[in-house]
Amino acid sequence: MNALVSTRNVTKIYNKNQLPGLNKVSFDIQAGEFVGIMGASGSGKTNFTITMRWL
Repeated sequence: MNALVSTRNVTKIYNKNQLPGLNKVSFDIQAGEFVGIMGASGSGKTNFTITMRWL
């Protein structure tokens, strides 16, 4: 089955300090699946969702 959403090795680098906010994130979402994003404070959840909007 083909994924409805698929990403491979998405990386986001902050210009200020060259630290990756996202580092090689890959996933597939199939039609009908629900997805939740969890993580500690400062782990990149907001950065991830903002980046995914532009793909």
